[in-house]
Amino acid sequence: MVSNLHVDVSGQETFSVSMKILASISGKSATESLKLIFQDFPSGAEGFELIVRFCYNRGRIDIAPWNVMLLHSAALYLEIKEDQTTKYFQSVPLWTWSELLHCLRQCQELLSPVKYSGLVQEILNAVVDKISSEYIGCILHYLQMKMNRLWWRVMNAEKI
Repeated sequence: MVSNLHVDVSGQETFSVSMKILASISGKSATESLKLIFQDFPSGAEGFELIVRFCYNRGRIDIAPWNVMLLHSAALYLEIKEDQTTKYFQSVPLWTWSELLHCLRQCQELLSPVKYSGLVQEILNAVVDKISSEYIGCILHYLQMKMNRLWWRVMNAEKI
């Protein structure tokens, strides 16, 4: 594969990629120049590297809570036609506490609150659901202990 395009990502790093491969997934590309400069790329060199891996792996990449916001912000910036991260966000309610918090930290670093408020809201809803379910679980445990004590008293009172 010929690397005929040099991409400068926010002055952090320059990538040598195939113009044809990048153009196949992105609405943004270089037309005739051999150098493309992305100022203020939302997820920096790390996000662009993930997108390049996505391109060179024929549209396949492991998406996880630790990289989903990097990929999503990069995909939006590059106007990628088929964004797999959007489907991945459907699994947000199943994420662990650490995954949710990591993703929220990335949101804080990467995203414009107005443009991405739906995604942030979805993650926050999952956090609230987790808090609620754990709170309800604590209440149910407390009630079960009270019922067990009451049952024990009733059973022992009959024996007296």
